[in-house]
Parts: sequence; C-alpha cells; structure tokens
Amino acid sequence: MADTALLKRPTQEKPVPQLPYIKGPEGEKPVSITRVEVETTITGLFAETTQILHVYNPNSRDLEGKLVFPLPDSGKVCGYGLDVQGVLVDGVIVPKKKARQVLEAEVRKQIDPGLVEQVAGNVYQTRIYPIPAQGSRIVSITYSSELDIREDTALFHLPLGHLQAATQASLRIRLQKVPGEPEITGGLGCMSLQRAGQNWVAEAELISGQPLKDMLLRIVNLSQEIILVERCEDNTFFYCSHAYTNRQCNTPWKPERLGIAWDASGSRENIETDLALLEELVFRLNGCIVDLAVFRNRMEDIALSWEIDSQDITSLITYLRNIAYDGATQLAELDFSHLPAGAPLDGWLLFSDGLDTVPGQLPKLGAIPVFPVITASRRNRDLLDYLAEQSGGKVIDVCRQYVASACLELVTDAQQPRLVETRGCKDVRVRSHGGRLHVSGVLTSQDGSVRVAASDAQSMAFTVRASDAVPGKHLARMWAGSKVQLLTLTGQEHAQETMELCRTYNIVSPCASLLVLESLEQYLEYGITPPENLPDIRVDYFIERHLLQEKEVEDKEEHLKDLLKLWKKRITWWKRDFHAEMKQRARKQKNKAAAENSPSADEPAFDNRQEHGIPRLYNSTTSEAFRTSELLGDFSEEGQAHYSFSTGDEDAFPQPPTRLANAAIGIQPWNPETPYLEKIRLVASEDQYSQYLQQRDAFKQSPSFYLDCADYFFSCNKYEVGRRVLSNLLEMQSEDPALMRVYSWRLQQVGLLDEAIVVLEKVLAIRDDEPQSYRDLALALAQRWEKSGQQDDVVRSMELLYQVIEKRWKRFPEIEIIALMELNRILHPAESHNIAIPEQIDPRFRTLLDLDVRISMSWDADNTDIDLHVFEPDGSHAYYASNLTEQGGLVSRDVTDGYGPEEYVLQKALPGTYTIKAHYYGSHQQTLLGPCTVKVDVFTNYARSNEERQTLTLRLDKSGEDFVVGEVVVAG
Repeated sequence: MADTALLKRPTQEKPVPQLPYIKGPEGEKPVSITRVEVETTITGLFAETTQILHVYNPNSRDLEGKLVFPLPDSGKVCGYGLDVQGVLVDGVIVPKKKARQVLEAEVRKQIDPGLVEQVAGNVYQTRIYPIPAQGSRIVSITYSSELDIREDTALFHLPLGHLQAATQASLRIRLQKVPGEPEITGGLGCMSLQRAGQNWVAEAELISGQPLKDMLLRIVNLSQEIILVERCEDNTFFYCSHAYTNRQCNTPWKPERLGIAWDASGSRENIETDLALLEELVFRLNGCIVDLAVFRNRMEDIALSWEIDSQDITSLITYLRNIAYDGATQLAELDFSHLPAGAPLDGWLLFSDGLDTVPGQLPKLGAIPVFPVITASRRNRDLLDYLAEQSGGKVIDVCRQYVASACLELVTDAQQPRLVETRGCKDVRVRSHGGRLHVSGVLTSQDGSVRVAASDAQSMAFTVRASDAVPGKHLARMWAGSKVQLLTLTGQEHAQETMELCRTYNIVSPCASLLVLESLEQYLEYGITPPENLPDIRVDYFIERHLLQEKEVEDKEEHLKDLLKLWKKRITWWKRDFHAEMKQRARKQKNKAAAENSPSADEPAFDNRQEHGIPRLYNSTTSEAFRTSELLGDFSEEGQAHYSFSTGDEDAFPQPPTRLANAAIGIQPWNPETPYLEKIRLVASEDQYSQYLQQRDAFKQSPSFYLDCADYFFSCNKYEVGRRVLSNLLEMQSEDPALMRVYSWRLQQVGLLDEAIVVLEKVLAIRDDEPQSYRDLALALAQRWEKSGQQDDVVRSMELLYQVIEKRWKRFPEIEIIALMELNRILHPAESHNIAIPEQIDPRFRTLLDLDVRISMSWDADNTDIDLHVFEPDGSHAYYASNLTEQGGLVSRDVTDGYGPEEYVLQKALPGTYTIKAHYYGSHQQTLLGPCTVKVDVFTNYARSNEERQTLTLRLDKSGEDFVVGEVVVAG
C-alpha cells in the first residue's frame, strides 16, 4: 500500500511571490507598494478584478520599475492605466514586440511610457518609466478570470500578500447573479458578505494589527448543469456549459505501459509533489511498465524502464530525486509519437511546467495520448492544454487538490471528452476538469445544441437559446483568450487574426500588450491610435497621421541617395593607394633632409608616454586625422620602435602583398579569475560537474557564472555539459534578447550553428526594430551555408542584410556600410554557385571590397558605449577619434548607446603586429548594469579564397576598463 499520509497530502511547492510583486534592480533599495485599492466584481461564474497600486521609489535616482504578477490559468489582463501628469491614462492594445520597442525608445528620451505584457505562461508584468527618485507612480491593472469549478463548488482566490508593506489598502467584493450560496474567508481582517438587493457585497479597509490573509470565496451547492449565454455589444452571442459528470460510469484506465517525459531543467528545483503523484499513481496502476525519458535543453540519450508494482517504486523515485536539475527547458526536443525503444505505449505522462525557454517550437505529437502533470503555480497552461487536447489526453492539475484526488481523476477520467454533434454553434471547445464537463463556443442562431461523449459509457447533450442571453463580455473574453492562445501556438500565419481578436476584446496575450503613452507626438511617431479617454488627442491624431505617411515614403528614397554617397566614399577609400602616398612622403622628407644637411624642424618625435601601453609615433605639425606619423616604423620583439629610411632604392620600402601569404591571428583567451572556477579546476575531471552544481547555489543569479563555467567545460571538450550549463542563461529571464544573443554567440563559437540560429530567429521576432537582430541572424545563416551548402540559408542571409541596408537606423548611424561589406562578401560567391540574387538588392551597391585585415566588434548591452582600438605596426592608433591611419586603417562611426557594431578595415597591411583592444567607456542604462559581453570577429584575407577568421566573446566588468583582445601578425 502507498503511504496513507501521502494520500492526504495537499500540493506542496516552494513559496512564490504573491500577486503582484516588484522586481527591482539589484543593489538598490527595494521599490515598494505603499497603497492598494482592490475591487472585484463576480458575475455568474466569472470575475473581473481591478487593482490600483501606488509604487514608491526610495532611491536617489529615477528607476525603471517592473511589477510581476502570476494570474489564474483562465486570467486575462484586459485593462491597464498609468498616471500621466496626475491623470490615469488607459493603455491601448499594440503588438507585443512593437510595444517593447516603443517603451525602450521612450525611456531613452527620458519620457513617461508604460506597458503590461504576458511574459511566460500565466505570468504578466508591467514596465514603468520613470518611477521618480523618492517619488511615486500609480498603476491600474484589470484582469478577468473564470472561477475554478469542482463538482458542486466554485472557487475564487485573491492573493493579498502584496498588501503587507502597504500603509493604506481597501478591498471591495461585489457578487451578482451567482448560481449558488456565497461564502468568504480571509481578506482584510474578518470580512463578511452583506446582501444588497439580489447582490452581495463585502468591504474592508486595512487596519494596523489586524490579520491579513488571502481571500477565498466559495459559491456552494451549484446545480448539476449550469448554462450561461451572453450578448456582446456587436450582437454576437457566446455560451458556456458546466455539467456534472458521473465518474462511476467510466471504465477505469488500466495502461500496461506508460512513458514518462521528465523535465530536469534548472527551474524544476521542487519535485516532491511530482514524486508523490508518481508514487500514488503507480500504486493505483499496479504492474504497469514505466519507461523514462529525461529532457532539459536536449533529450537525454538514456531510456530506462521499470516493471513496477506497488512495493517496488523506490529505485525510480531515488533515480529521479538524485539526477541533476540543470539547464533550460526545450520542449521541441520531445517526440510523443513513439518511445525511443520502440515499445508500444498507452500514454505519456509529461512532468513539466510547460514554460519553454525558446518558445515557438512544439513537441511532435502522434496517436499516443499525452497527460501533462502540473504541480507549479507558474506554468504555461495553454500549451499544456493544447498538447493534451491534440493528442487525446488531459491535463492533471495538482495545484488545487490532493495528490490522491488528482490520481483518482486520471485513472477514472483519462479519456478526453469529444464533440459528437453540434447545431447552430461554432468554435466549440470541450474539456473535462474537476468532475465537470466544460463546453463553450459561439452561438450562430437563435437556438443551438451540442452533444458530447464524456466517456465510452456517458453521452451528454444540452440546448442553448439566444433568448436566455444577458448583456456581458466575460464569455467573449474567455473565448477570445482561448482562441488567441491556440492561434499563437499554431504559427505566425495567424498573426493578423490574432491581433484583431486582441484589439476587439482588449486582451493581453503572448502577441499583444497594453501600452500607455503621453502625447500626440508619441502616438504619431509610432502610428498608435490614442485611447478613447484622450478624445482631443484622438481627433488630432487622425488629421495628422496621413501627412506623416507620405513623408515616410520620401524619407526612404532620400536614405538610399545618402547611403549611395557613403558607399562610393568607401569604394574610393578601398581604391586609394595609401602605401604609394607613404613612399612619396618618405622620399620628400629624405630629400629635404639631404638638402638641408641638418635636422628638420618638422622631424617627428617619439612619444614616450606610451598611450594604452603601446608606443606611438606622432608629428606635432600634422593636423589631418589620418596622418599620425611621417615615418615608417616597425617593432622588434621587445616592443621598441625602430625606424629606417630608404637611402637609394625606393623598393627598400616594405611592400604589402596583394594577397597576404602569411598572416596569423592570435586571440587572447578569456580567463576570468573567479573562485568558483578555481574550485572546479582543482577537482578530478569526473567530479567537475558535481563541483559546478555545488557552486551554483551561491551564483545562480549571475549570468557570468554560467558563461564562465560553460566556457570551461567547452575548453575541456565536454560539449554536452557545456551546452547544458550555458542554456541556463535562457532560464534566468524569459525572452531577454541580451541573454539570448550571448547564448547564441557562444553556440556559434563552438560550431553549434543550428541551435544558435533557432535562438537568433526568436531574437529577431522580439527585436525587429534593431539592425543587429537582422545582422546577427544573417551572419549565422551565411556561416552555416559555408559549411553545409544550404542555398536557402544564403538567400535569406542576403535578404536580411539588405533589410539592414535599405532602412535608416537613427540610433546606429552608418551600420548600413558595415552590412554592405558583409553582403558583398557572400553575394559574389553565391553568384558563382549559380544562386539567384534577391531581386530587391540594388545593383549600385554590389561591389566586393576584399581586405587584408577586418575586425568587427559587437556587444549585448543597450545604451552602452564600447570602443574598438587597433594599434598598427608603425605606432598609429586607430579608433573613433583618429579613424583613418596613414597606411589606410579605417574605423567606422562611433556607436555610443548600444550593441555596436564597430569595425576596423585595412585594404593593404604593412608587416608587423596589429594589437586589438576593447575599451568599456560607459553605460547610460537606467537599471544597474551587470558585466557586458563583447563579441569580436577577426579576419585576415577578408572576402578572399584564403580567408581566415577567429572569434572571441569576452566580458567587460567596469567602465573605463581596457582589455587586450588579441593580435594579428603579418609577416614581412
């Protein structure tokens, strides 16, 4: 027998912050909620809750604030407001990625935007800027939810933990047209319901010293069948039915063989409830064979089997308790169509929260039903519902019931109900939960009917009438929210339909956010229609918008004209013979010295100050930026400068080859001196991963920890371990482009291009307002084409780079020139392989500029200034303030507020050593900045058949810091 205490054990999990909580920057005093007003209206079996929060910043500088709040599975945010000059302004529905782009652009201007977005599963967050130093902002959040129905009781849970620090709080609950008797517990002190006509009301104010508990409302004695019909303002009818099902009529489920897909990612730290359910389930399915498949960022190669009876489950439980929980969750690794061993399965149990770290790719489904098991309050219920419904399984939610009850529900109710017949209804959704059959959809005629097979032994039918409808929007919002989630899961081809649903029903979803702006100029700049509670601004917006659209067409044409001038200037630089000019200057200086037979007043001097540790030759009378010396110098092994003049034969002047025959790139490996790496290095090789796991507890919130440890394991040729450790970056914060970029850069360095490209595709989907997103993906695709020859890769690479080129990027001036260099590098070899060049590429930009040396540098932190410095063999120092050297070394425009790239190019290289440095100038970010990750690509013989490349990613920790990246040595 299973442990009797286990049968009574309710769900236990690691405590999570209540709704909502504030996520502030580390190192600052915590931002707090000082005043809260909560109002909930329950109509029938639906609730709409509004919370008005006063957020206080005790720090001495403005901050961007984030309020994070998990909602019930059925919860949908449908309203948001932010105070602007003392007035709460409503948010408007905007595509999610556009809303993020607008908010961050306005933050850079020091202007007041705000948004609320769905970040992962049932977790939402608001982003507010600024919360003034020692000042407050007011935020209003409204969400609708469906009451949780279990047999004859409906439940509504309102978390109130965030009121603990508030000095003022009020709570008001109003019930109308509820189908049963209401009961209330918890709240602010001892709350009680009072009748108000046919309605019920409970109100309370926060009083110091009174107990504060989450509020739980029950509606008891529900009827066997409840049918609700609502009519929207556009005369559309929506319905739902909740009918009690008799479990005794169901045939018990007796599978002979079960597959277990076990999520062992780093976010699955608390697995005791999962193990309790598994133990109880095996007790009920005595004699079942269990096949285990473990997955994290990748599916493990192992596939273990147990033939278990109720007395022999210890080995399975012990194994699952002792495996390492580490890495990201990659659901696309799963294949539910079969077991790797090939054995026939009666079903899959999926133990996971469904929070995929790289969303957008689904597991492969087949004829085997999938039963997702949920034990965490943070989860992607929509995804797990989808997997269950599409495969014929069902979700087992253990969060609000005892373990034994959840197991009983599975073995007696395993069969998914199915739609048998429908009339006068569309978009019908059928599911079973809590002992009840839930059916919802759209009524398309005055009368409709639905018949559902709840099981092999039970069929149920009901009738829906438009005449029973009451005005409302709850059912419409629930229906629209479910449909949006389904469309989001099944692909981008439904994006337009999805956005239309979000706008119509004002709901936040994985693809739509609510955004608050302040002025007409902001709404016009981004093409966003102002909300209805700004009527004057709305009128002016529609008048002026069409004028701006005409100007946008003119601006695009003007941009191409300006870019063509810059490109011609780059071609002129490439054709210029800098070395002939150097020889001519040297000859003139030699002749002048010989004629005067005495030292020249203008003779250059040697600067012994050694800027940045590199000797530099300069001439005080030279004003041109590129003329950093009038003499040719080379360096000995000791780093001292030696100069020679040709005394007769001008060919004695060093001649750079047309093609570098012998050039070496030396990259200085990143070697962080950290205590955790020292401890890992000191143990035996087979114990190093265990030592990493021990160190992780102290450093798990540091991206640097995972980067350093992954690099170390890669350097030891432990690639699978390195990949797993590195993937933790994606678990740290959902959909964070900076972490995703760094993750993909590291994957590219070790040749894992397929995985890197999947992540870069997601970055582009999030950040299509930044040219780096196009460029990063384009270069990765080009690199994969060079290795595998996939023509689709190089065509898309060219298209992406041209998207960078044809648009004016205000924040990143002249990035188009860098993209043109890279486009032409792949365009010409593609053409030689008979690959069709995309028609949109303007032939005026098609010129291949090959180089002896090219260095490009990018970084991951926005609003950050990092500078590329190159020290040439003759002592010249190439950087943003001296961007053209005497031998022709050219540095691109300085990027001062984020990402780069910056570039050094040299058409013909003098023999000697070229030292590469990165200088961390500073950051303008409003949140505290962690270490900035920099990626440097170094090429010799760029765009030639003998091209060589090395890449380094390094970390810059402090403003003002220099780091030597490496050297390029050109033989003489």
